[in-house]
Amino acid sequence: MTKLAKQPLNVAATAEVLNLASSTDFKIGVRAEADSIEILMHGVIGDSWMSMDSGSVSGFLKEHRGKSVNMDINSPGGLAYDGISIYNALVQHDGQVNIDITGLAASAATIIAMAGDRIRIAENGSFHPHRAWGVVAGNQKVMRDMAEFLDKVDNQIAETYAARTGRKVETMLKIMDGDVDGTTFSGQEAVDNGFADEVIPLKKKTKNAVSNSATGQIAVESLKLAEVFATDAKQREADAVKVRMDRIKLDGAA
Repeated sequence: MTKLAKQPLNVAATAEVLNLASSTDFKIGVRAEADSIEILMHGVIGDSWMSMDSGSVSGFLKEHRGKSVNMDINSPGGLAYDGISIYNALVQHDGQVNIDITGLAASAATIIAMAGDRIRIAENGSFHPHRAWGVVAGNQKVMRDMAEFLDKVDNQIAETYAARTGRKVETMLKIMDGDVDGTTFSGQEAVDNGFADEVIPLKKKTKNAVSNSATGQIAVESLKLAEVFATDAKQREADAVKVRMDRIKLDGAA
């Protein structure tokens, strides 16, 4: 029996990927300006239906030669060679390439991220490299051939990581091994390990916000106090009117 597939699935759970691929929320979005383009990579790498394949992305880049690229990544991964091809298209692009990992960059998406001249990752984002997966059916020779093929793919991916991080290929392979299936880094950990250049910080409460909050509270309390004074004044006026009326009644009785 021959191999059913020799395109490594560099993804997380296949069932999860299929669910994502069927969602219209996960699709590529592009916008072209005079001197820059934006590419939204939110979905499964290699999904031609959602224009997440190498052909769609490479074609779009060729249409906008010389422009800077701003790519937003939130992807569980997909086909390894689509990831490698998109990476190479970004590397060969004759413009600045800025990568923002705003959620998850896993699997094949991590390969694409390595093409950035500047790579940023959200502080609450995740970066997950792991070894390539594959699907095959056949005898022992076929199985061994597939294992050798996956070893080569793993080394190609590890070399890509090593080139961008400046670390050893062997170190990258250990990271791709992880404890079970790869290693998940937080935003800061991704920077610490050389996979990103800077963290996109979480939004924190600023002094100005605290000041505005305090000012707003003072204003509320002032309004409440004014209402109390107004109520007291009305009551005093009503009491004065009652006193005058009582005097008039007494004078009339006299």
